[in-house]
This record gives sequence, structure tokens and C-alpha cells, in this order.
Amino acid sequence: MGEVSNGVAIIRPPGHHAEPDMAGGFCLYNNVAIAARYLQHQFDMKKIFILDWDVHHGNGVQKAFFNDPNVVYCSIHRYDDGTFYPGDPIAAAHKTVGSGPGRGKTINIPWSCRGMGDSEYIYTFLKVVMPIVYEFAPDFILVSAGFDAAKGDHIGQNMITPAGYAHMTHMLKSLARGKVVLALEGGYNLDSISVSALACTKALLSDPIDMLGPIVPNEDCVETIRKVLRVQSRYWKSLTPTHAITGTGLEDDDRDDDDVQVIEMARVLNVYRTEFLYQAHKMAKLPLSNPDYEQQFMDNVHCTPNMYTDKPLYIFVHDIGELSARTLGAYNILRADKSMLADSVAQYVDRIIKTGNDLIDIVVPFEPVTDEEWTTLRDNMAGLLTDIWDNFVSMTGTMRRIILLATGVGCHGMVAFMNRRQQEIIEFVSCVVLIPDSEYPLPMVTTRLASWYMENSFVVVADDHPVWGRVNQRMNDRVGNLVRSGRPAGCLSELLLYLYYTMFIEIDRKLESLPPLEGSRKK
Repeated sequence: MGEVSNGVAIIRPPGHHAEPDMAGGFCLYNNVAIAARYLQHQFDMKKIFILDWDVHHGNGVQKAFFNDPNVVYCSIHRYDDGTFYPGDPIAAAHKTVGSGPGRGKTINIPWSCRGMGDSEYIYTFLKVVMPIVYEFAPDFILVSAGFDAAKGDHIGQNMITPAGYAHMTHMLKSLARGKVVLALEGGYNLDSISVSALACTKALLSDPIDMLGPIVPNEDCVETIRKVLRVQSRYWKSLTPTHAITGTGLEDDDRDDDDVQVIEMARVLNVYRTEFLYQAHKMAKLPLSNPDYEQQFMDNVHCTPNMYTDKPLYIFVHDIGELSARTLGAYNILRADKSMLADSVAQYVDRIIKTGNDLIDIVVPFEPVTDEEWTTLRDNMAGLLTDIWDNFVSMTGTMRRIILLATGVGCHGMVAFMNRRQQEIIEFVSCVVLIPDSEYPLPMVTTRLASWYMENSFVVVADDHPVWGRVNQRMNDRVGNLVRSGRPAGCLSELLLYLYYTMFIEIDRKLESLPPLEGSRKK
């Protein structure tokens, strides 16, 4: 022990179907289960992680450690509604999680059909396997390395390439101080077995690994992982908690997924906002011409009762606020009584309306995580604002002051909209106030808008934003009139509270400095 870090065991017959009192599926002795017990008793290994990527469920390994809290067994296998060998619809299902002290230490990832390949398996590693292994922090990793899920295997009918196996091996090798052993299990195509096992061995030896293509999992995979996360997030803090608990509580695992009504937290918060806006200011939902926007923005666009007046109009784009949530122990269940929403924009709404202005209030539906989400959200916000402008705002632009106000990621949607309606923005908008999040680059208007934007905007930026470090460079007019926030980057809600009085003083000063509205316009 200690002479080598890892290894490959070329074993025949395979073992993962052998149960303590019964052979099965060409398996006589359960090689991996025996190895795990040997490591526990002879080398005092406290925690062992067993990954089974054989296309069949390893019923024997699961049974051996079903109530052992020190051994995690994770199987990725074809399930096909419980009909794929070994054909146990209960033992191989995603809801089977272990028992007694081993509850939560069994993880089943059952594919509903054939055809799963590199994208599906790597997605599964990133979403489920690796977070659990990191959290469990095992002393040793054993892999039931069947290669019947490989491309070309006529029994498994899955599509994993040698590169896919190599990448999975490489990820596992990064844990347990590299103590990983791959034990050969099933496989029915000698060519697939040999090239796949060779790729894994090279990965263990730190040889270069072939590149993978784009990771785009299919819908069946994503749905399976959603169900697995919903169950396993009760036991692993590292997994996103997607499950819903109703009725009898935690132990009710026999309930079908479809029996539980799942409501996104954003929709619950939207109900609060709709109620608040109506009770406090009689604001109602703004009827949108495009139903897609209602779905994208969760029907959370509100306005004051009469939009066709000569009162100043604010168009305010912001997120719902800062949600501080506390979970219950290791189960990732939200403690509603210990969770709070910091609605920092509520006083902005109060101030706007109580000083005699109209308001269109738009809540950004989510915080983007990826670049793709960010781009899509920005474009959707620009489209929504353009729709609202064309149908409710532009026809009154000659009669009233219009102020554009946005916070966080909403700033980028606001500027993208302004770039779509440049001439009307110059003609009708009196002031633009943006409080962007420091995580994103500053939004920029077109060259055509730059001069007007510089004169009529306040872009409030954190004191430690990189833009202030460009001491020898002239500020680009396209980012607007930059103003220091007076604070370093931090919680956006706290910044909004801090800037509340300053923002409206600056807006009032700007409006007072403008000449009277011409013709039918008013001051």
C-alpha cells in the first residue's frame, strides 16, 4: 500500500451483480464489494466512494452497502422503466437512496432509454457525481468499470467514446489523493472494451486526453438528472435543492414526482410584489401585446392606473430584491420562518408615485449565470421595453417628462433598448439613471447616442470598479456620465438603500434644469 497511486484491475468474471448469497449476471464474486470491505478492515479506510458506470445496475454492490454510511455507491445505468437487466424496478430507481444510517449514500442515475453518450455522462458528472464526491471527500475511489455503455456495444446501445471515459477517469483522479482503482465489469464488444480501457489507463497515467465535442445533453438525460437532484439534494448540501416536500414530510419517498405541485420561488415572490403594488398604489399588470413577454417575465410588469397623462413617467427595471434563505440542517429544506426578502426597491416605488409621477415597474425574472443566459436576458429585456415603448409610451412623449431608471443586470437591457429607439430617446427622454452591478462590464450606447447620453445620464459605479483605474485615459462618452457611488462593490440592495436620497436629488436637479416642454408640453 502506498507504492502506486492508482491502477486498473482486469478481472474475469465480473462481479457487480453478485449478491452476498447469490451469483447472477455472469458474476460469481463481487470483486468491488470485496475490495471495499478489504480496504475498510485491513487499511482502516474511513470513507470509500464506488462509482458504477457499467450499463447495468450493480444490484450486488448496492445491496452490500445499502445501510453503510461510510460507503457511497453511485450507479449510472439503463433502466428503461425497470425492464433493463437486472430488471428490478425498485432497487435501480432514482428514489432508492439506502436505508438506516446509510440513507442518502446510494445514488441511482437510471436512464429511461438507450443512446446516452459523452454529453449525457459528462453532464451527469458535473451535476451529480463530482459535487457528491467533493462533499463526501473519500479516502479511496473504486470504479465498477464496465464498458458496455461504450459506443459500438450492441447490448448497452449507448454512445460513450474512449475520450468520454478518459475524461470521467481524469475527474475522479483529482480526488482521494489520486487513489483510484478501475475494476473491469461488463462489456460485449471486445474492440469497445479495449479502446475504452486503454483510454482510462492513459488518463490514470496522466497521458494527454482527446478533446470532447460540445456538451449538449439530450432531454431524457436532463429530465433524469432533474429527478435525481430532487431526491438526492435532501442528503447532499452540494446539490441544488430542487425537490418539494409536502404531506407526510421527508420520509415519504414513494410519492410520484407528478404528485407534488412544484412552484418556482420567483412566482411566490411575484405574488407578493403584485399584492404590494396594488395595495399600496393601485398598480395593475400592464397588458402586453406579445404573450411571450408575459411568460418570460413571469407576468410581473405593472403600471399606475392611467398611463395617458401629462405627469412625468418613470420606467423602472430592477430585480426582485435580495433573498436571504436558511436551510434545515443537511436536508436543504428551506426554513420559511428564517428566510427574508430585502425589498430595497419598495421605497423607490413609493417615492416615485407619492411625488406625483406615473410608473411602469418591471422585475428582471432571474440572475443570469452563463454568458448565454446573460445575452438572452438582455435581448429579452430590450424587446419587452421596445414593446412597451411603442404601445404605451411614445404617443405621450411630447406631453411629459420620461425618466429611465434601471439597476443591476436591468441596466444592460435598458441600454440595449435605447440603442433600438435612438431618435425617440433623444426627443422624449429627460434623464437616464443606471446603477449597474459591478460583476458585469458597463453597458454602452451607440456612437449616435453618446453625446446626448453623456449630458443626460447618471451612471452610478462602485468606487473600486476597474473603470476608475484608467487615470490616464479619457472616459468613453458611450458609457455615460459616470458617478462614484461612495462605496465599494458589494450587495446591490444595500447600495440602493444608500443611494436612495442622492438619486432623487440628482434626478430633481436634472429635471429642474431642463427648459419648459414645447408646444403642448408642460414643465
